[in-house]
This record gives sequence, C-alpha cells and structure tokens, in this order.
Amino acid sequence: MTAVNAARGALVVAYVAFVVGIPLAPVGPQLLWTVAIAALPLFWVLGGFHLWRRICPLSWFSQLPRLLGRPGNKKVSGWWSRNALLVQLSVMAVALTLRLLWINGDPLALSGALGAFALIAIGFGAVFRGKTWCNFACPVGMVEKLYVEPSRLVGSANSQCPSCSACKAQCPDIDLEHSYWKGSADRNRRIAYFAWPGLVVGFYLHYYLQAGTWDWYFSGDWTREADVGAKVLSAGFFFADVPRLAAAPLTLLTCGAASYGLFSAGHSTALRRAGPTPDDVTVARLRHRAYALAGWVGFNLFYAWAGQPTLRDLPPSVRWSVATAVVAISTLIFARRWNRDEASFVQDRFARKLARRWKWEDDAAGRTSTELVVLHTERTRQRTERLASYRDSVAELAAEGILTREGLAVLGTIRATLGITDAEHDKVVRELTSEGKNVFATADASPEGALQTQQYRQELERLVDLAADAGAAVDERAIARLRRRYSVSDDEHRALLSALLDPGGALAGRLVEQAGRLVSLGAIAQAAAATDRPEADRAFAEYACHEAGAAPSDTLTGTLSVVSEEADATALTDATSPVERAAAAQALLRGPLASTPPEPPAEPLAAAVADSDPWVARAATLLHAPEEADDQTRRLVALHQVALFAGLSPPDLQRLAELAELRRFDTDQHLCTQGEAGDEVFVLLSGQTRVLVAGTEVNTCGPGACIGELAVLAPAPRSATVQASEPTDTLVLSGTLFRELLREQPLLVEGVLEQVARRLQRAGG
Repeated sequence: MTAVNAARGALVVAYVAFVVGIPLAPVGPQLLWTVAIAALPLFWVLGGFHLWRRICPLSWFSQLPRLLGRPGNKKVSGWWSRNALLVQLSVMAVALTLRLLWINGDPLALSGALGAFALIAIGFGAVFRGKTWCNFACPVGMVEKLYVEPSRLVGSANSQCPSCSACKAQCPDIDLEHSYWKGSADRNRRIAYFAWPGLVVGFYLHYYLQAGTWDWYFSGDWTREADVGAKVLSAGFFFADVPRLAAAPLTLLTCGAASYGLFSAGHSTALRRAGPTPDDVTVARLRHRAYALAGWVGFNLFYAWAGQPTLRDLPPSVRWSVATAVVAISTLIFARRWNRDEASFVQDRFARKLARRWKWEDDAAGRTSTELVVLHTERTRQRTERLASYRDSVAELAAEGILTREGLAVLGTIRATLGITDAEHDKVVRELTSEGKNVFATADASPEGALQTQQYRQELERLVDLAADAGAAVDERAIARLRRRYSVSDDEHRALLSALLDPGGALAGRLVEQAGRLVSLGAIAQAAAATDRPEADRAFAEYACHEAGAAPSDTLTGTLSVVSEEADATALTDATSPVERAAAAQALLRGPLASTPPEPPAEPLAAAVADSDPWVARAATLLHAPEEADDQTRRLVALHQVALFAGLSPPDLQRLAELAELRRFDTDQHLCTQGEAGDEVFVLLSGQTRVLVAGTEVNTCGPGACIGELAVLAPAPRSATVQASEPTDTLVLSGTLFRELLREQPLLVEGVLEQVARRLQRAGG
C-alpha cells in the first residue's frame, strides 16, 4: 500500500506539473498526448483496473473533499444513473472534439483544460458521494472497463472507498466482474462499447481528412499548432469547404455510428445463427463475446496511431517490438475474455468462499475394519460440514447480490462435485428462504450495499461502545459526521440502531450482562440490609454495591440512549441505591432488551465473598464471615463511617487507608493535648474518648469520629484535650498527608467547610 500511495502522490504531482509547466515547455503537448496518454490503456491491461483506480490523479482530486472532512452526500439517480455509460461516452466525444478543435497544440488551452478537469472532479467530490466522478462522469471510466472487464491479465485488490457510501449499485471498485455481469444486458452498454472503436478511428482519421496526408499526424506537428483555436472556421476537410467546427464532431459521430452499426449487425447475425429462439445463456454468451471483440478492436486501433509521432523517432526494431507486444497482450486478454461467462464467475466465487470452510477427506482404500468405522464416522461429520459450508457460501453470495434463487442452476456442476444431492440442495434453499430468513428477498442486494452497511455498523458500534464506556450518549456531531461519510439515510440509520439491539448480537449480550450485574448487586445489598451486623458494616456493603454498579449503570444508560428510542433508562440514573438500580435493570431486561435476567444467587452474601470486584467481596466477607475480614477492611469501614470521607471513591478511600498509621491508645492516654501544636488527624476505629476543655468534659467520641481535622489547616494550638476513656484504636493521618488530600479531593474541602460552619454557629449561639 505504501508503493500505491507513493505512485498516487507522484501522479498527482506530475498532473499539477503538467498544468503549470505545459505553457513553459514547447514539447509538453507531445509528451502528454503521444507518451503519457498513449501508455494508459496498456497500463490498465497490465496493472489492472483497480490499481489505476487507486492511483489515478483525477480520482484523487474527486476524493479531496472527503480527505478534508467535507464530502458530498448527493447520490446520482434517475436518468443519469441509468445512462451513465452514455454520459461518459458523450463526455469523451466532446473532449475528443475539443482536442481536435483547440487544445491539442495550444499549451495554454491544454493547461486550462487539465486544470478544469481537476476542478470539476473536486466539485463532484464536494457535491456527490463516494466515487461518483469515476463511475458516472469521467470519460476515461467507460474505456477502462471496456478494455479490461471481466477478466484481467493480473489479479489486483479492489479499489473500494475506505468508507463505502453506496454511491453506485454494483460498484466496479468493489467487484469489477460482478458489476460487469449484472450490467451486461444494459442497452446503453451495448451502444457505448460498440461505438467506441469507431470513435477511435474517427479521431485519428480526422487528421488525414483535414490535411489530405498522414504526414501531419505522424510528424507530431499538430502538437505544436498553438493557433489552432483561431482556425475553427477554416476548412475541416481537404476535399470540402466544411468548417472545422462542424467537421470534427461530424467525423466522430459518423465513424461512431458506423462502428455501432457494424458490431450490431455482427451480433444480430450471430444470434440468428444460434437458432430461432436461443436461450438466455446463449444470448448472454454472444453479447459478451461482442463486447470482448469491440474491446480488442478498439485497443489495437488505438495503438495503430497512439504514440506513433514519438515512436517514429526510434529505431524500427523498437517500433516493431512495441507493436508486437501490444497485439500479443491484447490478444491474450481477448482469449481469456472470450470463453468467460457468468456461470464461471459465480462458480469461481462460490469455490473461493467454500475453500475457506473446506476440509478434504482421506482415501478409504486399504483400511482395516476399525479404520473403516472411524472413517465412516469422519465422513459423516465431514458431510455435515460440507453441507453447512455449501449453505453458508450460497447465503453469502445471495447477500452480496451475486446469486439469485433463480440463478442457483449455475451451481449444478459444483453440487455434483461436492456430492450435494437435489434433496439436500432443496433443503438448503428452503432454509434460506424460510420466513424471517429469506436471503434472496432483497431485490437490490449488492456488494457495495453490504459493504456500506457493514462498515457503517462497525463504526457506529465503536462510537456506541466509547460512549457506553464513558456513561454518556454518543456525540450527535460524531454521528452526523459518520453519516455524511457513509451517506446513510435516516431510515438506514434507525434500522442499524435497531439491529444493534438484536437479542443475538454482541452489544445486546453485553447490555444484558451489565443489567444482570445490577440485579446481583441489588440482591447483595438487600441481603446486607437484612442481617444483624453493625450499621457501619451494612452501610459499607451498601456503599460497595453502589460503587460497583456505577459502571454497568452508566453503560446501560449511555448505550440505550443511543440505540433504542423505546428504552427509558432514566430510572437507572435516578436510582439512589443498588436495590433501586436492580429494579430498573429488571424492567429493562423485560422490556427493550427482551431478555430473561439471570436469577440472583439463593444466598447472595455467600456467593459475593468470591465476587470479582474486591470491594463487593470485602463487604460480603464482613457480613457473611466477619471473623475472616482483614485489618484493611476494618480500616476502610472506619474511614467510610467518617462523614468527611464518606463521599470518596473506592480507590481514594483505599489510598487513605494505606497511608494512615494504625495507633492504639490505652485508658486515660491523651490522643492530643489542649494548647499544644497539632499536626495529626485521628479517626477512631474502636473504643471511646472524652473531649476536655480546661479539664472539663464537654463531649465524647466513639468509632467513626474524626478528631483534629481543623487544627492541621492553620498553625494554631489544640483547642481541647482528647483522652481515651478505654483502650482505643485509631488511624492517624499526618497533617502533610491530610492537606495533600484536601488539594486533590474537592469533597473533603466541602466537608471541612461544613465543620467550620457548624463550629461558628455553635460559637455564635
């Protein structure tokens, strides 16, 4: 891909250089017409259709608005869509006429024409979606396909857009051969392909009809006729006084019409010789061969003249080598195209899909009886797999629009080779056309439609997942940009959103899993509330379940707000307890998610001891088996009891517990003394303390109390003495650590301010 990007960049630079440099270089027009343009058809055949579509500078110009984030969104439809090949043929005829009348030898006119084509391509990209320029307007597009489809000398990857917007039904950039066979019966294709060899002859013949000699053409003098535009009213034929303005288009139209007449007559003759009522397969084969012949004739006629003004300056051996190579290459691809048909294409494509699933059998000759039993079992298994592979391959081809139910007859040879019986085939068809699974039902199924849907769905799922992880709705601007990129309509967008909640889909499965998690957490919280453990332990369990449910609750709320208009997830956001969240999740599982929620365990606390969330496991252990609760859990419970720390998240509470020092005070021992400088905060884990002011007891504190939090904020003496009235365990935070926590945690600041306000109120009262 790096080489392709480099080649594309080089051609874009070369194109711009031609636009700017042709007026400055006298030899510029001859190099463009007799070297660069002359080499293109040979490159298409040797390099492949898709390679040129990836590196074509005009194609890049048409994609420039998309690269700049401003792609067009209109889709060609109606008459233009049906007659695209005739539009491209007409644009080509106009371009050839302008060459003969004006831009062939005039450097300024040629530079202006190249610049105009680039600007028109950019304009198409800004107005229309995808590769509309390449598929519906570019005059070269029709000739590219005539020379290479459906069979190529070399294989090449497709040239589809990174973000398919389904700009064209049966897009050749996704699948060139599929596009060809689906459109081969189009009358406009027949007109364009049959007329093209005549246009080639008419273009080069006009040089002779104008000058009365071939020397003018083969000398290359026509590439140096800078004043050609001023001669449009001079004689256009050497034998008649017809202005060039009329002579040039008249020559092209006459030769194009004659070519169409000759090929049509030959095609009709071949049909008559095939019998009075040839079948559809015969008609398709003869039509295809007429196209292949038109491509071969047009290619060789082009090279009878193209490049000759430059080649004539080279040795004869070089000229003959080039001529021989051109004929050999064109004949080789013609031979490959001649016997190709749609049945071969479908069978090849089917075989490719089947190969991804196929497991070959071993030969049973010379096996022992035991081995034969094993082989029989293996063959039975392989037959089942073979039939499943056949079914899946048919379904994929149908989904891509390559295979219709009526067209299944083309797989007869493959069925015979695989050993698929008629009864098995009929069973597969019945399964694929059963109610709700009719893969043949979509009349407009196409590779580009499937690709557009697949790519858009993947990008939409990515946006939904990101939003769900953040617990928020998808940014509407992001969705709008995505829809513009893929040119997705409102109905298509809504259909894809609905499909995301399909019960069998991955997204729905994740949402059901999250809802089930909320149900389990609600059951744990409910069981905790029903125990006879201390209130601090039960509050800690409620806290742990509430925190563990935040992520799945946000995921459900954010995702459902995007993918379901029916789901009301506000109950989740309004829930203030795990039990309320569980009830809201149950409602969602019975409603928009349409799934039966998992049953919570019969003994939720016992089951939660091994929960994957360590906080839920700690809370369950504290309530179900308190003797197994470790010191760290006890610290967390004590810290959570303190109103100042109750709003901290689990990681912050954990960090606080790890940094605090565990300190024990005996009866009558002072935690702090009035009048001394204080730089520590005490959190009581157990025991009881007295608060003394001037020796008089003014208050008592028990487990969960926080002492000294205000003294560490300002360099002031302690306002009271705190004395243990019984053995007391505490967590001690240094003043430095406490002040650091205040800087990091706004909730702590709010709590301290509340404490200050209360003390001021008491002092004022």
